[in-house]
This record gives sequence, C-alpha cells and structure tokens, in this order.
Amino acid sequence: MRALLWLVRFLDGWVRPGWRSRTVRNVLGGLLSTFHPRSGVALRNLQAAYPESDEAWRRQILGKLYEHIAWSTAEYFALQRNPEEVLQWFSPGRGVELLDDYAARKKGLIVLTAHLGNWELLAGWLAGRGYPIHSIVRRHDDPAMEEMTEAHRRRVGLVTISKNEHMKKVVDLLRKGAFVGILADQKASPPEGITAPFFGIPSLTYVGAAALGILAGVPVVPVASWRKEPFRHEVIAGAPLCVPQGMARSEVISKMTEEANLRIEEFVRQHPEQWLWLHRRWDF
Repeated sequence: MRALLWLVRFLDGWVRPGWRSRTVRNVLGGLLSTFHPRSGVALRNLQAAYPESDEAWRRQILGKLYEHIAWSTAEYFALQRNPEEVLQWFSPGRGVELLDDYAARKKGLIVLTAHLGNWELLAGWLAGRGYPIHSIVRRHDDPAMEEMTEAHRRRVGLVTISKNEHMKKVVDLLRKGAFVGILADQKASPPEGITAPFFGIPSLTYVGAAALGILAGVPVVPVASWRKEPFRHEVIAGAPLCVPQGMARSEVISKMTEEANLRIEEFVRQHPEQWLWLHRRWDF
C-alpha cells in the first residue's frame, strides 16, 4: 500500500497532457488488456443488457472500456497538477444552461449521474465552473487511501459528504442552494434500495436521489459526460425527473427511481464503452 501511495503522489505532479499522459495510458492499458480484470463480470453484464449482441461485439466493447479506464486514469492525474485546466477539456452541451440558471438563482438541485465517461473529471468541471457542488461518496476502508482521495477532491474544489451522513444535513444544504451529486448506477443493498428495471432487468437501485429531491423540494437533474478524444469531453444535462402528483411518498419515490434508471440507461446506450460494466450491477 505504501508503494502505491508513493506512485500516486509521484504521478500527481508528473502527468500532464501530451507524451506523459500517453505513457500512463499505454502502461495501464497494456496491463488491463493483458490481465482482463473482471472480464467475466463485464461480459455477462453486456450479454444481459444487449441480448441481441454477439460475442465479438461484447469483447470489442470490453476492450474499449479498458482503454477508456486507462485514459481516465491519465486524465485524473493530469487534473491534479492543474485543476483549472479542466475548464478547457469540457465543452458544455445540451441542457447545461439549466445548471447555470439554478446556480444564478441560488437554487439547489440534485445532480443525478453515473460511472460513465470520466466522472471524476466531471466533478472537477462542475466545481471549476463555479457550481456549489457537493458529492455523496462512500469512504474508503483504508485511512491512507481515504486521506489521499479526499485530498484529490479538495484540490479540484469538490466538497464530499459521506453516504452515512444524516439525511437532514444534505436536505439543509439543498435548501440553501447547494448542488448535490449522486452516482446512482450501482447495485443497492436491500434496506437502501428498491427493485426497478435497468436495461429491462430487475435491479436493486438506490432511492436516495428521489428521496432527497422530494424532502428538499428540489429537482433531480440527470447529467452525463463522455470523452470525444483524450482531454476532450462533452457534458449534457437532461430535463429534471418528473414528480408524480396525487400519490403516497413511497409511490412517488418508486416512480422517480424507475425514471432515474431509464435516464441513466439512455446515457449509457449512447457510449456503452464508457460505462463501468465491471461492476456487479445485477444478481447473476
């Protein structure tokens, strides 16, 4: 672990766009394509999500995903060297004016996003653009890794909130105009989630985005970014999730969570090679 921490600290100051980032990409990409970590999980997920696909296509997507992870790592280290550069790496696309409007009016909202594109860069871009962004995260079990990761996020201007934090604190932040980012695409634990379709497959899904939106009275806005080429990303924001009327709160949360899954799925289908298929999203 100590050697890994030393390597990360070295790369923080060394990597930048150009030959150094390509070196990191080539080394890590070579390791991933040689050892194929969690390839079985990824291929099963792809087969379930795209039942019409063939083996060749699924392996092609997996190979592109490994390349994406390698580039994301290189970009992440380059971001640590000069966080302000992230504003040059992103092009605001469709719907971003909605975020600008809410920030200008000091109105809070929930940024509903996923492990798609380079999500750490997206967080840096949101902070660098001046949005009052906070992100709900799971703390590392290892204190040294947690300290390093938190230092990286502070460096780019991101404020984090532990997923174990009391909900009232998050609601208060939202009501005071904060943006709260939630990565809502991973498998939930039964007490924390409900079953909702994702790629047409029943999936345990976190309800936090919908529940917080209702409690705080703020919109839940789907946001995603994709890499167009190394250090060139596009970010878009979708229309807020619908809030059904005339239902019990539990029913409203269920309907909003189903829509959240659908909106994330729509994002993933646009660039499946940039979503984290390595995660065990379904029960198989």
